[in-house]
Amino acid sequence: MQNSTINIESMISELKTKVKTIANYDFDFLLISNVCENTKWKLFFKNILPTQYTQLIESLTNDKINLVLEILASYEETPLQLLSELTCHSSEEVRLCVSDNPNVSRLLLFLLACDESMDVRLAMAENLNLPTDILEKLSFDENPYISHKALISLRKIENKHSTIPMPIMINIRNFEKLAQN
Repeated sequence: MQNSTINIESMISELKTKVKTIANYDFDFLLISNVCENTKWKLFFKNILPTQYTQLIESLTNDKINLVLEILASYEETPLQLLSELTCHSSEEVRLCVSDNPNVSRLLLFLLACDESMDVRLAMAENLNLPTDILEKLSFDENPYISHKALISLRKIENKHSTIPMPIMINIRNFEKLAQN
C-alpha cells in the first residue's frame, strides 16, 4: 500500500509537469459514450504520462482516479480546457476543487454556481475569493441556506472594502483636535 501511495504521488508530480504542455490536448475521448468515465480518464493518463506509469494507471480505482483529478483541478497551472472538462465530472469533490482554482474562468464559475449539487453551491457561497457577481448569482439560489450564505459572504466582502483603516481614523481625530486648538 505504501508503495502504491508513493507511485501515485510521483504520478501526480509527473502529471503536473505534463499538464503545462496539454493546453491544446484533444479531450474528445470524453465524448465516447460506450466507455465509463474512469476508463476515459485512464486513457487520458496513459496518453500524457510515460509508459512507466501504465501498470499503475491500470490499477487505479475510482477513488484514486478522483483523488488525482481533485489535485489536478486544484493545481494553478491546470489548463482551462482541462478545468472545463473537470467542471462536468461526476465527482462533487472534483467540481469543488475546480471552483477553488484561482485560475478558473468566470464562465466555469457561473456553470458551477448552477451545479446540481447543493454541496458544491454551498461551498462556493462561503468562498470569499469568488467574484461578487458569482456570489450575487448564488444569493438567488433556490435553496434558502445557500442564498443566505452567499448574502453573508457578500456582506463580509462589502464590509472588508468599506472599513476605514484604524490609523486613518486616529489621524482624523487628531486633526480635529488640532483644528479646535
